[in-house]
Amino acid sequence: MFQDNPKPFIEHLEELRGCILKCLGALVGGMVLAAIYTNELLGLLQSPLLPALEEHHLDSKSFLFMMNPLDPVTVTFQTALFGGIIIALPFMLFFIGQYVLPALSLKERRLLLPGAAAGCLLFLGGVFFCYFIVLPRTMQFLIAWSYELGAQPRYPFQEYIGVVVQLLAGFGLAFELPLVIAVLSKLGIVSSGFLRAGRRYAVIVILVLSAVITPTTDPFTLAAMAIPMYILFEGGIIAAWWIERREKKRETEVEETD
Repeated sequence: MFQDNPKPFIEHLEELRGCILKCLGALVGGMVLAAIYTNELLGLLQSPLLPALEEHHLDSKSFLFMMNPLDPVTVTFQTALFGGIIIALPFMLFFIGQYVLPALSLKERRLLLPGAAAGCLLFLGGVFFCYFIVLPRTMQFLIAWSYELGAQPRYPFQEYIGVVVQLLAGFGLAFELPLVIAVLSKLGIVSSGFLRAGRRYAVIVILVLSAVITPTTDPFTLAAMAIPMYILFEGGIIAAWWIERREKKRETEVEETD
């Protein structure tokens, strides 16, 4: 069913080009579909702000404003891009899987579909965690902080949507950490022992990445990103240990058979 014969370098480049074009096509299609429902998506992106506005008796219609003639274009594009990524993600993973499939062993091919499904679920898990837990509390924290400084908070629509989309995408990508560690362990690049020994360095790296990924500078958002990432890192160590255990068991069975 699968051909493992070596292919010329040019043919590999052509296949890579085809994979990239199909991924871009899926993204564009997802963006078009998301653009059709821009108003609904904008309503969803504004929902985490509503509890903070109600707490401080602020009007949602006047709180967000546009100050540039091109802001509607920018907001629509930001919303369509994020929605397009969510819609196109399963298809993009499938196309990438098609490209790398011939280079995998039969056992690795069997793990491709579960791995792609896990990647989608982890990304969506990060998005949902951010949307339902992090964003409402972050908005409440920042608006309350504005009042503590004696300022009346009002946010430009474009900047608010940009921050929300960046946080949602950042948390989605951060939640892929266990899968990345599992893949690296499967390829023999890292081991559970190496990861356990590097815990103290991992904490520093996670803090730096959290500060880079999160567009806000408040300690709550930083902690909300860093703490789950460290927990996911520990989950990655467990996944690496489980993979190593299975590999050793398989090698032992082969030796006994021989």
